[in-house]
Amino acid sequence: MRRLFVLFAVTWLAAVPALAQSDEEESAPAGGFVLRGEAADDVFAAGESVDIDATVAGDVFAAGGWLDVRGRIADLLVVAGGTLKTDAVIGRDFLGAAGSHRIRGEIGDNLVLAGGTTTIEGRVRGKAMIASGIFELDRDAVIEEGVWLAGGFVRIVGDIGGGLRMAAADATIAGAVGGDVEVNANALKLSPTARIEGNLVHRGPEPPAIAEGAVVTGEVTHIPRLSVTAVTERFQRLSFAASVLPLVYLFLIGTVLSFLTPSLTGRVGREVRRRPLASLGLGVLFIFAVPALLFFLVVLVIGIPFALVGVALYLAALFVGIPFCGLAAADNLARRHTSGAPAGRLLLLGYLAVFLVALWVVGLLPVAGGIAWTAALAIGVGATAMALRQGAEAMVEAVA
Repeated sequence: MRRLFVLFAVTWLAAVPALAQSDEEESAPAGGFVLRGEAADDVFAAGESVDIDATVAGDVFAAGGWLDVRGRIADLLVVAGGTLKTDAVIGRDFLGAAGSHRIRGEIGDNLVLAGGTTTIEGRVRGKAMIASGIFELDRDAVIEEGVWLAGGFVRIVGDIGGGLRMAAADATIAGAVGGDVEVNANALKLSPTARIEGNLVHRGPEPPAIAEGAVVTGEVTHIPRLSVTAVTERFQRLSFAASVLPLVYLFLIGTVLSFLTPSLTGRVGREVRRRPLASLGLGVLFIFAVPALLFFLVVLVIGIPFALVGVALYLAALFVGIPFCGLAAADNLARRHTSGAPAGRLLLLGYLAVFLVALWVVGLLPVAGGIAWTAALAIGVGATAMALRQGAEAMVEAVA
C-alpha cells in the first residue's frame, strides 16, 4: 500500500503547482517553494523551483524544474524534476527521477534513481538501484550494500560494500567492491586503485582491461559477445537477405508458371502489350474491391461458404500477380530480340530476373517503391483476369 501511495504522490506532484502542509512552510516568489525550520508532518512541494533546508519529521515528496534538498528527513524522500541537488540526512529510502542528480549527505536505507546524469558524493547505508546515462560514484562516496546499475558511461571511484551488477556501454572501476562483480559492457577498465573482493565476470566483445595494481581476489571470467557495431552489421546483412529472399520466391513461382501455363503466360503478355491501362485499372479494382465484397458475404452469414472460396481465389490471385506481371514484361522485352516471335524459355526467365531485380531496386525508395510494387501486382492480376476470360470465351466458341 505504501508503494502505491508513493507512486500516486509523485504523479500528483507533477500536476499540482504548489502545496504545503505545515505552518512553518512558506512559498517563494515566482512559483518557487521554500521551506525552512522544522515540519512536524509529511511535506508535499511542487513548483518551478523547490528549496528545502529543514528538519522534517515525516516524508518529503517534491517535484519541480530545480530542486535543492538539505537538512534532515526522518523518513522517505521522493523527488522528480529537472535538476536535483541533495545534501540531506535521510532516515529511510530515497527515490528520485531527474535529468541531473548530485547527491551528498547520507541515505539511511536504499537508493532508487533514474536520470540522465548522476553523481553520488555521499553515503548510502543500503542497496542502490540506478539507471543513468552518465553515472559517477565519487571518490568519497560509499554504498554499503549491493548495487544494480544500468548506464551509458559509468565511472566508479568510491566504495561499494556488496556486489555489483552492471550493464553499460563503457565502464571504469577505480574503487573497492566488497563482493562479486558482473558486468555486461562493450568496454570495462579496472584502474590501478580498483579492488574487487570476489569474482569478476565480464560479458563483452573484448576482455576487461585490468591495470597493474588492480586486485581481483576471485576468478576473472570473460564471456565473449558481439559488440553493438557487430550486431548492427549482422542485422543489416540479415535485413538485406530478408529483402532479397522474396525475389527468389517470385522468380521460382514465375519459372513454375512458365512451364505449367505457357499459353496463359503468352496471353497475359499480349494483354499487357495491348491494354496496359485496362490491366492496371482492373487489377486495382480487384485488389481493393474484392475484400469489401467478401466482408459483405460474411455479414450475410448465408454467404460464408462463398466468402471462403472467394478468399482462397483472392489469395491465389495475389500470389501469382507479380510473377505474371514479370513474365509479361519479360515476354515483351524478349520479343525485341526475336523480331516479335515467341521467346525461348531461357531468354524469358533471364528477363524475368532482370525485371524482379529492377522492381526490388525501385522498391527501396520510400514512396515510389510501394507504388511500383502495387502497380506491378495490379497489372499482373488484371492482365491475368482478362487473359483467363479470353481463354474461357475461346473454349466456349470451340465447343459451340
